[in-house]
Amino acid sequence: MPPGAPALHRGLARPSALTSQLSTSVRPISPLLPSYSARSYAVPSRQRAPFAAVPVANAHNVRQELENARKGSQTLVTRNASPSGISHTERKNFLARLTSWMPLFDRLQNSLDAFSTFRHEADVCDRLPAPKDAETRLIDEPQYLQNLNLWLEILRFRLRLDGQQGVMDVVEAFVRRQVVLPLRGPQADQLWSILLWSAIQYPQMLRLLYPYVFDTLPRSGLLDICLYHRIVGPLLRQNPMFAVKWHKRMQIDGLLPSDHVSVLAHFVEDVCMSNHKPKAIEAFKKIYTSLKVKYAYDECMLHICRMLDFPDALDMHVFFVRHDDKPSLSMKSTPVIAHLIEHTWLAKSGMKPSVRDRFADQIMTAQYEFQRIKPIELDTAHAEVMPAFTRENMSTLVGDVHNIREKELNDAFCARLFATTAFSTDLIITGLRMLGLKVVGNLALREIAARVSQPLEYVATVDAIRNAGISVVDSVFSRALQSFAKQPGKHRSFEFLVSSAEPH
Repeated sequence: MPPGAPALHRGLARPSALTSQLSTSVRPISPLLPSYSARSYAVPSRQRAPFAAVPVANAHNVRQELENARKGSQTLVTRNASPSGISHTERKNFLARLTSWMPLFDRLQNSLDAFSTFRHEADVCDRLPAPKDAETRLIDEPQYLQNLNLWLEILRFRLRLDGQQGVMDVVEAFVRRQVVLPLRGPQADQLWSILLWSAIQYPQMLRLLYPYVFDTLPRSGLLDICLYHRIVGPLLRQNPMFAVKWHKRMQIDGLLPSDHVSVLAHFVEDVCMSNHKPKAIEAFKKIYTSLKVKYAYDECMLHICRMLDFPDALDMHVFFVRHDDKPSLSMKSTPVIAHLIEHTWLAKSGMKPSVRDRFADQIMTAQYEFQRIKPIELDTAHAEVMPAFTRENMSTLVGDVHNIREKELNDAFCARLFATTAFSTDLIITGLRMLGLKVVGNLALREIAARVSQPLEYVATVDAIRNAGISVVDSVFSRALQSFAKQPGKHRSFEFLVSSAEPH
């Protein structure tokens, strides 16, 4: 269930989940719960995992959970508590966890049987007989017909009670009542997460939901919520052939993002995580062919090499090249891609089995080499401790290997730069930082002091040098310049020091 759902909803389908007023922690059992590690398709991301089935709780269990939230015969869902039972405040707090929407809360609070009342409110397709003395459903009152909060409460309750069939009933109610689904906001994210997740599991629901959404919502809004990615991506993982079907339908409807290369790169992970990987690869090829894109090789192949085995990666390499989508020069220099190019002949479909057996050793060697040079995901924590890619580090590495000394920038060179008025101070500082200068010496400081129009500019320049990651020499001369420049009464001493003293 999406984040923000009341606590009661998160335990409604598990017996005794509400015991001791929900004090017992319950491990979530649905990918719609907040702590589930799989990617929620409310916001696109590259971290995703296959969906699991939604557990369905029967009405008897849910009723027992509500009525037996406290031990014995004490009940939270009836107004008639025994003298030794719970207080009115405790019951009110319990119902507040059942729903946070006040009109529905008030109706449950005033009801003798909270479960039956809530079940009646959520029975939007009239599948059950109405309880005695039942009021008109809130959803059937004109002022609440388009209320998203109420629909979310009903949707969550039916999902936990009846699973996908409950969501199907709510979708049918959307269509029959012509409810306008929102496209923005946290509540919209929760709504779409539940609807699309269930639609992927239940193809009949997708066939009902998609035409209604396409007819009632603007195309730009459907692009904003990434409807294409959120349907085709999960289908590649679970039902690849359906993914091709829905790709073609949404392509005709104009719901594909404009950047087709990014679309394919986005789907690589779905293919690699698919429950039916061979079919997913075939579906990916069909989607690629229908898009008629060029230059997708560079965006996709490194991810493919990282996640797929050698035969599949080699097959995809040959597929791209066959469609005149070849690696760039920089990509060809990548070891794993160079290895694939070198062994393309292994993928020739016309090779006879007897000939192929003759090359068994070469094939095994190629697979071993592929695994050895396979790209790996760079661990973030490891990347943070790696040395920066600076000239200093590169010079040190080259010097260690080739016996070449690291280039040194002396103080006199820096002083000549600052004495050259053709270069601005900012340009000089930037250049020295790029060249890997570590410390500005006394000669350079005197030239800086000589070129500024007033002492306070000297202070600002020295601060800019430090901000660029370059140190300033700690000497009597540098400290005197800094001190005199900061004191208005010492500015004449600053000028005298610059013009007459030999820095030491």
